[in-house]
Amino acid sequence: CLLDAWTAPGCGANGSANYETALIGLIDWTRTRFGDPDLPFVLARTKLTALPFLEIVRQAQVDVANADSLACWFDTDDLTLNDSVHLDAASQLICGDRFAQRLRGLMPLPGDVDRDGRMTIADLYAWEASPIDINCDQIANDADRALVEAAVRAE
Repeated sequence: CLLDAWTAPGCGANGSANYETALIGLIDWTRTRFGDPDLPFVLARTKLTALPFLEIVRQAQVDVANADSLACWFDTDDLTLNDSVHLDAASQLICGDRFAQRLRGLMPLPGDVDRDGRMTIADLYAWEASPIDINCDQIANDADRALVEAAVRAE
């Protein structure tokens, strides 16, 4: 019932209600297992389909990510499915790109867009060339640019 709370046999509504607790436990376990309490965690919010109790699970995913400063989430509602649950091949590639973009924003030195270990004007140019969502608010915008600028100025 851990993460398939809405589909696992015998879980039903009760399993969905426990999804948030189970997800927090998974994140804690993962960080403990890899010995890094600051390990970033990115969640792809489950695509909205007709599966029962899915709204409870989706809300738990958002709530858990929003409550954890080292986590963020992104939506998958615009992606296409291969069946009633799994993304098709093209959507899997898009989803992977979204994971990478969000993870870049959570990595140490979030202003270091070009990942050279320093925050310089080159990072601002790199952000302008390919804006990324550094603050995990679901959009790469002026707020993210301001974070890069602040990091460059601080350096």
